[in-house]
Amino acid sequence: MQVKKNKHVRTLLSRISGGGLLFLSNISLISIGFSAWSIGETASAEAQIKVGAADVIDLQNIFQIQTPEIFQYSPYGIVQDETFVSNGNIFFPLIINTSDEGFSRLLSSDNTLSFDFEIVNTGTFGIFNDGYLEKSEDGTYNAFYSFDKEGFSSNFTSSVKCNISNQTATTRFAIGNTDGLFESGRIYFKIRLGFSFSDYERNVYPKLSASGLSLSINVKAVAA
Repeated sequence: MQVKKNKHVRTLLSRISGGGLLFLSNISLISIGFSAWSIGETASAEAQIKVGAADVIDLQNIFQIQTPEIFQYSPYGIVQDETFVSNGNIFFPLIINTSDEGFSRLLSSDNTLSFDFEIVNTGTFGIFNDGYLEKSEDGTYNAFYSFDKEGFSSNFTSSVKCNISNQTATTRFAIGNTDGLFESGRIYFKIRLGFSFSDYERNVYPKLSASGLSLSINVKAVAA
């Protein structure tokens, strides 16, 4: 459902933006966590305790999680370009530092970087719900993504299967060294999850306004 732009919508948005409470509460309720994984040359992340100190790679220096971008909402719908709609996106930006000395040791034999991106909903509103998540025609959940050497792109033309279990979304990405990507110093990686809310005013907005969203984000490198 989409409502056309009008003076009433712009007036309401002006009041919401002016107060800053609604949008600020969305951002302030997001907790960004980082899983303290280290990985050795041949060990898996789970076996990190057996890896010698000289072989350990600090993944926090390589994967730099940025603040997610959450859709804006009002009592009447998701706010998009001064319009009320029923669908919205959450974006998860990630900077991959390819200049770190440990980066090359994460690459597979075919020069590919593989990692798992895990998003855990730690709040009371169950947003990872079959009725809310955007699905493909075959019924699977997808995470769309983009990456660039210069900055975060909005060109989400690639997708990967997203596994949903117990309010946790997990995706595995594999990136090759296309056009000298790994020599760029930084890769700006951005993930998009889409949501569509039916019966928004009665069932969705009361829960969002009461508890907001709280998400924990983890990145785990896949051993070469």
